[in-house]
This record gives sequence, C-alpha cells and structure tokens, in this order.
Amino acid sequence: MYDAYCMPKIKFTKNKMITMGIISKVKYEIDGKTIYVTDETGTGMVFKMINKNTMYTEMLGGKIKYKKIN
Repeated sequence: MYDAYCMPKIKFTKNKMITMGIISKVKYEIDGKTIYVTDETGTGMVFKMINKNTMYTEMLGGKIKYKKIN
C-alpha cells in the first residue's frame, strides 16, 4: 500500500485510479508528456512523464516521483 518513503502506491486502470484502498472512477487527458487525471467529483491531478517508467506530480512545493512496477 505504501512504498519505502511512506508514499501511497497508485494503480491506474483504463478508467480507475486505486490508492490507499480507495477506488475512484477517472478520466484521462493526455497532452504530450502531461497527463490530467480527473475523478467523478471534478477533482484532478496532473502527472508529468519523465520516461516510459517514471512520472511525477508536484505537491506542497516538491516533486513526488512514481515508478512503474510490474
């Protein structure tokens, strides 16, 4: 559920985002290396791709990196 740095793991499916056991239906909009994720309430997150296995989001003045795991 969390990684070694106590950051929640996020799983993305075709139309869902799962984090900390919470499943949210989402829509994705992709603009180049930027991915906009919006849930049913209109709340959104922005992720930027670094490479095919790594992305980040900016939060509270810092960058949080996420790596693809299999």
